[in-house]
Amino acid sequence: MSAAPVVLDDVAYADLLGAAIERIPAASQGRWTLHAPVDPGITLLELFAHLLDQRVYWLDQESAEQLRAVLALLGEAPAHSSAAATVVRLVDRSSGAPTASRAVPAGAVLELAAQGAATRFTTTGPATVLPVAAVGVTAGGADHTAELLRGAGVPLLRADGKPDAAALTLTLRAAPKPGDRVSLLLELAADVSPQWLDGDSPPPPARVRFALARAAGGDPDPLDPAAVDDGTGGLRRSGVLAFDAPADWAADATGGYSVHITTDAATFASPPRLLALVPNVVIARHLAPGTPDAVALEDQVASWIPLPGRALDLGAPGELYDDRASVALRLREGGVDRDWSAVADLSFAGPADRVFVIDRAAGALRFGDGLTGHVPALDPTDGAAAVTVSFAVGAGPRGNLNAGAEWRTDTADDITATSAVAAEGGRDAESAEAARDRVAAAFRRAERAVLRDDYETLATTTRGIAVARARAAIGRHPGFPCTAVPGAVSVFLVPRVPRGGADDIPAPRPDPGAIAAVAARLDGARLVGTQVFVREPRYRRARLAVTLSSDRAGDASVQPRLAAEFRRFLDPLVGGDEGAGWPWGEPLRPSALLRRAAAALEAPHDVAAVAVGLDGGAPDEACQDVPIGADDLVVLEELTVRWAPAAASEGGLR
Repeated sequence: MSAAPVVLDDVAYADLLGAAIERIPAASQGRWTLHAPVDPGITLLELFAHLLDQRVYWLDQESAEQLRAVLALLGEAPAHSSAAATVVRLVDRSSGAPTASRAVPAGAVLELAAQGAATRFTTTGPATVLPVAAVGVTAGGADHTAELLRGAGVPLLRADGKPDAAALTLTLRAAPKPGDRVSLLLELAADVSPQWLDGDSPPPPARVRFALARAAGGDPDPLDPAAVDDGTGGLRRSGVLAFDAPADWAADATGGYSVHITTDAATFASPPRLLALVPNVVIARHLAPGTPDAVALEDQVASWIPLPGRALDLGAPGELYDDRASVALRLREGGVDRDWSAVADLSFAGPADRVFVIDRAAGALRFGDGLTGHVPALDPTDGAAAVTVSFAVGAGPRGNLNAGAEWRTDTADDITATSAVAAEGGRDAESAEAARDRVAAAFRRAERAVLRDDYETLATTTRGIAVARARAAIGRHPGFPCTAVPGAVSVFLVPRVPRGGADDIPAPRPDPGAIAAVAARLDGARLVGTQVFVREPRYRRARLAVTLSSDRAGDASVQPRLAAEFRRFLDPLVGGDEGAGWPWGEPLRPSALLRRAAAALEAPHDVAAVAVGLDGGAPDEACQDVPIGADDLVVLEELTVRWAPAAASEGGLR
């Protein structure tokens, strides 16, 4: 017989005391005979029952300290607050049209121009404000500046694997000086995070080279790839393209220059579309150096005694950046300056460990109690000299701002900045409860490639790569297409590309960089002995012939309407009955195609039949389903409309 279940939360003092008294005869082997309240032993049981009754209320309530300790055992910690990031355009507002470049160093602090706004950002690198009068773009041998300025977007390069080139033009009022930083924001229509929000740099989709030339003519001079900071990752994402102006640019004061973008093989999944081109830019983050008050620090140190619970108030409540790498602390103890380290939690620190935790809400640094973490023992006569601290303030959701925000700079009063894109990514620190839920979800997340779904999930969630769909073919080896090979897995990728525009790619194929990135991730997740091959999908070319019975034979509007409907229905991204893409290996069913054709047309057109042919074959009049292969997709190659006389009505009731 199993023991009856006990709900500890409902156990009261009387229950605990009664349970203990009931065990006295057996536990004492009959020697304890007086169980009245006057017995000292009963008094002790009453005391213990009272104490245990108080702790019963804590059983289902995990403290934040317990959660952090368990997370530390798992090698995890609550994530610190994150700082929003944006790209700002620097503007020289000195009198007249500026005709000289002006340098802005890295670490320049930007403050919102709105009165009373205390939000501050800091630039992450050096920049130069060039006297730019205008920008332009040339692609496909034509000037597309007008389309760019009205926001239509410009396809920079093709996606057919052939050589191609484009040029970004800069009209300057004066030549830049040698070493001036040329920086251009290329905002692209991409489905991956931009450079300023994602530090990862996946392999480029195509090998892109950059060269410089004067707009007046002449052969472009190649730029050393090591000297170019291409934040776009080879035109995969929005980013900042930056390089130092070469010395020979200064020889021409007319100010017309161009940045040439060339490739020997435009292996993009779809043409990279330029939405905006902004000069004189730099990435900025919602962080700024903290300014400790020396007098306040001296007053605190003077009142310190070597007791647990010490805290160093930095005067930045709610603003102190809690990234442990952002705080440096040195305390003078016994005449010796000693460095202290920030930790996520003091639970695993020993008495001699000089560590502290960052309290963002209070804007303070908190020290240990002598058991978990050393207690600082300072000489009050040293004053503020005993404390050397550097920290940052900012981060959090307050830094998330719309594009167009105006900023002042601490570089010069007449150099201002404007947010070229929205500032995003600012979040509060993660709570211990949220970290627990995140870690619990991580146990359910696919990290090892064992099952088919694991391969497909890992492929579609590869960072920095826009993969819309993946298909894992177990046992499929490219060297042995006619037999299943144990231990072989082929993963087919369909990239996420635009739909419904002029740049539509009917049969999208992943670029070489995407294949390499997914292959690298799956190689680290596969089981030992498994061969993984990442490949582009196989598209079966479908020829359809639709027979219509209509009195309006030869209607020119029918063929385009049917072609558009079939292209959408067979599309690998938005096709199928569910609109999630044509299912892998789904056969072509004449009955389903006939139904789609009938839905696309209106009376008096009557769809009599739909015939299907694959890979150049003539459409077959048979009514059987046409298989395409278990791991294949399909693309419409040709549509033929045949006309038949409308059947004469026989009248009568039907």
